[in-house]
Amino acid sequence: MTGEMRVLLNGKALLLMESVLLILVVTLAVPATLCAAPQLVSVPNVSGLTGDQARQKLEAVGLKVAMAAGPQTANVSQQGKVSHTIAPAGAKVTKGSVIAVYTYRYSTDVTVPRLIGMSVDQARLTLEKAGLQLKLAAKPTPTSNQVQAGKVAAQNPAAGSRLAKGKSVQVSPYAYSGPKRK
Repeated sequence: MTGEMRVLLNGKALLLMESVLLILVVTLAVPATLCAAPQLVSVPNVSGLTGDQARQKLEAVGLKVAMAAGPQTANVSQQGKVSHTIAPAGAKVTKGSVIAVYTYRYSTDVTVPRLIGMSVDQARLTLEKAGLQLKLAAKPTPTSNQVQAGKVAAQNPAAGSRLAKGKSVQVSPYAYSGPKRK
């Protein structure tokens, strides 16, 4: 081999070695955070805190917050306080995860009781205990059964519905219309 060929081969070898060294340096220069496993954090307990307090506590450990309307409550002191979160307190989640925070909504709505079959007086008392009022329908429901007379045949809204305190429930009592004619 001539001296010129050896220099040429040595130059290529040198260029190859420089390339490998450059790749090695770049690889080692990549920040460790890009190569590290995701960091886990524990979700703090924020139940009973205000929405703002919960946000601050969650953001302090590196979590993001999505506020959402939670269950209704008739307790005005609970309004705006955290009822629950998704993920729950103590769960391990990736730092930067979004935690849904649900806060109580104040409501004076009550559940309409079942009135059908009660006397009108019993229905009135039941509604008053629930914070509702009774309104008689314009036309009673006719019946040929004297035992049913004076008892609630229908109600509006239906039992189980939600209604604001102070609102009325319309009832239609049975009215005896005499014996059935054949």
